[in-house]
Amino acid sequence: MPFLNAIYNVIKRFIVGVWHILSIIFGFFFGSIQYQAPVWMRWIIAKLGGNVANFRAKLNAKPLKSLGALAVLVALGVGAWHGYKLYQARPKPQLVKIALTAPTRTVIEENLPPNPLVMVFDHSVAPIKLVGKDVADGISLLPALQGTWHWDSENTLTFKPKTDWPVGITHKVRLTVKALTPTTMLEKSELEFAAPSFVATITSSEFYQDPTNPAMKKAVINLNFSHPVDTVKLEKSITLKMRSAQKSLLDFTSDKTPFVVSFDKLKLNAYIHSATLNIPKDDSVLDVSIGEGLKAARGGKPFETALTQSINVPGLYSLQVSDIAPTVVSNAQNEPEQILVLTASASVHEKEMASHIKAWVLPRDKPNSKPEELKYPHVWSQQEITPSLLSASQAIDLEQVPAERENIEVHSFKYKAKVGAYIYVQVDKALKSFGGYQLGKVSARVLQVPPFPAEVKILS
Repeated sequence: MPFLNAIYNVIKRFIVGVWHILSIIFGFFFGSIQYQAPVWMRWIIAKLGGNVANFRAKLNAKPLKSLGALAVLVALGVGAWHGYKLYQARPKPQLVKIALTAPTRTVIEENLPPNPLVMVFDHSVAPIKLVGKDVADGISLLPALQGTWHWDSENTLTFKPKTDWPVGITHKVRLTVKALTPTTMLEKSELEFAAPSFVATITSSEFYQDPTNPAMKKAVINLNFSHPVDTVKLEKSITLKMRSAQKSLLDFTSDKTPFVVSFDKLKLNAYIHSATLNIPKDDSVLDVSIGEGLKAARGGKPFETALTQSINVPGLYSLQVSDIAPTVVSNAQNEPEQILVLTASASVHEKEMASHIKAWVLPRDKPNSKPEELKYPHVWSQQEITPSLLSASQAIDLEQVPAERENIEVHSFKYKAKVGAYIYVQVDKALKSFGGYQLGKVSARVLQVPPFPAEVKILS
């Protein structure tokens, strides 16, 4: 016993020394701290029989037991941490993910059946005896729809409806283990998808003039629908209004324009034709409005977007001569000829154009020029052209080149002038197009006669 007591005293003194050293190190780094124990600790110490000072005294009186208790607490903490890590690293059940492909719009114009709903699992989940067969249990579709569930493969499940999908309706698919292998654990057992929605679009709109009847002018608007449209609802939603192209704060009203609507066989396309439009004095705009709430003939979720379009309607003086240009072309005898080409914004009768066009060769020099200015020909500009200058100029004989049609946009005239000379071409106002539009003001250009292109001819 004395020997054991001696060993005990040695170990005790060692532990006391270690405790003292740790206290010195702690004090060196953190200083002397007046520590106030929290309420919960004071309660525990009180339950153990004493206050904080007594508790500290007991710890100092029994350092061996105190250090052992601390070691136990540390061991418990380390054990809890490793236990948590082991819990995190434990084998987890494999959850099967599902990729759902919602059905697309049925192509009824090609008489095709409704497109299926397709569900692809990232693992093999179909019972072997059901692969390639229909499924009757374990799957539900809400709202319900008649059709057939079928395992196309071990991980692909499809639903083919008997009739077309309800327009724009959201469905829920629920799966249970009855339709899958017993060990399958799904990440989600309930999925949602939406059937194709009803969509309306304006595919084209234009101001149309009949090529044979100039009085027949109207607006044509084409619509396309994803599903056969409710024709009655559509016709009630259409509004055509004519207004001035120059918007004004004083414009409070606009005239409604009558129209008719026609449809294709499947009601997937609609064609709106306005009533015959008179030529307005000024450029105008026909506003097309189709109100929101259009829906398919089979019902379902309506199309909540309003459709609008604006169509320019040319005014009485909208005719323009967009270009006048001299060029050189080869005739049937392969000889070069000087040609004047005019382009109008609308079809003009050949005789009408010929009666409204004039051309002059301008003088080489500007009147009253200084001697030093006579060295080179004067470069004429549009602002320098005056009636007195034209009276001193040489008129050009223009010979119209016949076209395939009488009413055309591009007109050609033969002329003869010295290469490099300046010519003045004028188209008088009141020129009328085939549709009754007029040139509101004189259109004129100052042009320089281009050179003949260099050619090499093989005579023999």
